[in-house]
Amino acid sequence: MIPLIGFLVYENSNKSLKTLGLWFIPVILIPLIWPTYAAYTGNFDEWFDGVIYQVTEREALPVFSLAQILFGRDPVLLILGTIGIGFVATMKRDLIPLLWVGPILLFFYSIHFFRPFHIIPLLPSFCIAAGVLIENVSKRIQKRNFVVEHHLKYPFRFLFDKLPFIIVAGIAIFGFLSITMVIITDVAYFQSKAVEFVAGATMDNEGANNKNKNNNNEHVTVITTSIYLWIFKYIFHIDNALSYKSMQSSLPVQTVEPLRVIMMVDSSFKGHIEEYQEKLRMKTIQSVGTSNLTDNNVDTRWTRKDLGSWIESDLGSQNVICSLNIAWYRGNERSYNFVLSVSGDGTTFKDVYSGKSSGTTLSGENYDLGNVTAKYIKITVNGNSVNSLASITEINVYGYVPDKRVQVQSLCDNLTIKKIKTGDSTDGTFDLKVSKSKRSLVTLYENTHSVAKFDGTAKNYNMNQYPYTSLGYNTGGSRVDVRTNFALSSKPALNVSGEN
Repeated sequence: MIPLIGFLVYENSNKSLKTLGLWFIPVILIPLIWPTYAAYTGNFDEWFDGVIYQVTEREALPVFSLAQILFGRDPVLLILGTIGIGFVATMKRDLIPLLWVGPILLFFYSIHFFRPFHIIPLLPSFCIAAGVLIENVSKRIQKRNFVVEHHLKYPFRFLFDKLPFIIVAGIAIFGFLSITMVIITDVAYFQSKAVEFVAGATMDNEGANNKNKNNNNEHVTVITTSIYLWIFKYIFHIDNALSYKSMQSSLPVQTVEPLRVIMMVDSSFKGHIEEYQEKLRMKTIQSVGTSNLTDNNVDTRWTRKDLGSWIESDLGSQNVICSLNIAWYRGNERSYNFVLSVSGDGTTFKDVYSGKSSGTTLSGENYDLGNVTAKYIKITVNGNSVNSLASITEINVYGYVPDKRVQVQSLCDNLTIKKIKTGDSTDGTFDLKVSKSKRSLVTLYENTHSVAKFDGTAKNYNMNQYPYTSLGYNTGGSRVDVRTNFALSSKPALNVSGEN
């Protein structure tokens, strides 16, 4: 927004550079409040590491995806706003909407990162430009068709005269209905109920923190994600509330007294726990389990950690490959993002299929390869909708030897896989390192039991928006699982909703 406000200050101060300079001082000083406060509280290193992470380690997203997200939420605003900005800049010679939107989009393009709420600063410009467009187009239609209007009967003439208002009213009604649907759906209801339950279970009847020595739940540590952590710390003033990510470095491995915890586990929390569990499990075996892919046992699996992990099946000779059948680990809970490629020499591979598993079945899913001739077939997995792991329980290749079968799809047999090898996009080794604090967190989780589950039945936004997950909405499937390692008191939960 700095170029836009700077332009307005400069133009409205008789183009005074002094005024522009004075205005620019708070623009610099206000952002310095954050690092200054971090240094004052002794957290400057954490602040600095966070900034470096923001600009170097986050997943890249093309700026075009921003338009896809906005189109999915409000296509009318996106279309009218985009056309309106172009109309205002070219026909009206007004650069304000362009100076408003342009630098923000350029910023997103340069850092390759955004979240849906980053769209918010763009919305006023889209609304203003769309309004200017509607008004000007309506007036031009009226002006150029005054002869036609003169011959229209009164009711039609009245409607024609009120055309701008009719258009605006139609858009307003559409927007009102859309917002009403969102309000009625209440996509965050299950999350607020989960917070209510946890807060009530960790506070005494007066609503204070756990100071009452007779309270069965005193000295309880709340472990959750950053999405909910601020509520417990700053709304309910529960000091012993921690993010599971910060606990990975701060959680003591051993404590004098057993740690009493209540965990608020969402998909992000669960995904991290499962990744550590998988690493710890893999430490007990000698390899990453390629032999498990062809043992006709869905209870065994091949697993590898890194994005871009692959397995390569050697058929021993050239075969016509009809299809590949893959049974995914937890395939009824996760959707895997993968690419299938084939090769005749094991060196040069050609992509023949790219897509995602259904996420609805533990059975094998069949992928048609169109009768391609190859000796090697490679599966490259770019993570799943829960974490970055690649994990498959069984694979079967269907096809035939070219000189023995006619090319009829129904004659495809289950081919024998001679050898299997594995790797990843960086040819790195399978990282099985799990720190003591992470092991302690996994142990805590495994020693808890579920006491309440809050399901999201509406179209809840998928917060794990990594390159290997789908952008947009997930219908259902969202859940907050509240877990404890002790018996909760029988006192009623805190009522934060105002309901009886």
